[in-house]
Amino acid sequence: MHAVKRRLFAFLLWWRLHRSGGQALVEFALVFPIMCALLLGTIEMGAFGARWIAWTRLAGTVADYAAADAASAIPTWFVTEATAAGCGAPAATFDTSGEPWRLTMTCHYSGFAVNGLEWAVTIEALA
Repeated sequence: MHAVKRRLFAFLLWWRLHRSGGQALVEFALVFPIMCALLLGTIEMGAFGARWIAWTRLAGTVADYAAADAASAIPTWFVTEATAAGCGAPAATFDTSGEPWRLTMTCHYSGFAVNGLEWAVTIEALA
């Protein structure tokens, strides 16, 4: 009888130490959506950052081109280049009234990893 109690106690102790009772599943269910949101946010910001660099370089190039030609108009190739750089519905204005000349370019960014996300981005370059 004493050996049976000892075996039962050992089994209950083992059972208590090795069962999880669904705790791991609950923890996973709580942490998984947060980790997915962080991953998608990182991807989204990386894609936006890459496009921001392309747009900034394009704005500087257009401003330099317009200033070199002393033109008050945006070059005709701007829309093609801006669309290729991921700038949806590009618009630009070139102000030659003051010094330095100012190019204002507006792009619409639609989300890469998150559908329905849209930002209007305005970039200014001086020439």
